[in-house]
Amino acid sequence: MIIAKVNEEYITDIEAKLELTRLVHLQKQGFSLFDLKEKLIQHLINHCLINQLAKQQNFDISDDETEEAYIEFLLKFDSSENYEQFLHFHSFNEAQIKEYLKSVYRVKYYINKVLSKEMNASKDVINQVLEDFKDCIREEKAVRISHILIKRKDEVGKNKIEEIYKKIKNKDSFSQLALNCSECKSNCSGGDMGFIHKGELLPEIDEVAFSMKINEISKPFLSKYGYHVIMVTDIKKYEKKCYDNFKDAILKRTIAIEAEIKINKFFKELRNNSVIKIYDNIF
Repeated sequence: MIIAKVNEEYITDIEAKLELTRLVHLQKQGFSLFDLKEKLIQHLINHCLINQLAKQQNFDISDDETEEAYIEFLLKFDSSENYEQFLHFHSFNEAQIKEYLKSVYRVKYYINKVLSKEMNASKDVINQVLEDFKDCIREEKAVRISHILIKRKDEVGKNKIEEIYKKIKNKDSFSQLALNCSECKSNCSGGDMGFIHKGELLPEIDEVAFSMKINEISKPFLSKYGYHVIMVTDIKKYEKKCYDNFKDAILKRTIAIEAEIKINKFFKELRNNSVIKIYDNIF
């Protein structure tokens, strides 16, 4: 039975049944029978197109290579009786199996020798992706701060925060002044706000806190809430594990994506230059 026609070549139920045997495991993964049929037809068309292209460019498989492929195929069966049952059930003969395997290996050979080189991602694309990930996956940093806030933005607030600032000598004095003078909720814990990451608090606090060293005390600065003084009491740096550990995976995935884009483009152009007819009575 004819399933499809690609240029002047027919795809029959023989190829379909042999290939469907390979794709049956997909049904166990949740693919419907309709999905399997669709995948099967598209795969066989692509296979036929590459096989035709390989023949045009004189890519062929020797008799010895065909025999080797046939022996490998036989090893998939538990016994010779099972193989005979397989042939009888599908009405196949040895010559049909060998011819199909020859086309399969011709396609594989062409893909490995020609297409794989064309499908490689360019160095420019790879370098750009890796550079982008360097920006996105960088070393993280968290700072632990103590905080004093005066909720006034006028001269009175400015004078008050400067008086407090002059009295700060060390961590202990900072904690005591925060407890007695700060108008932030953290005053009950001596101004301690724990570890913060960029973006969690005000931009003004981020700008100051993430530029300071441990035990450094900031000068008074203004925000929309009033005047602040902060002290960095600890800094935590996360290991730069992301880029280092995932660089190979990023590279591998980039190459795979680029290859998929190129091969889809390749098949689209190949199909556009071919005459393809799929018959309604697929099965």
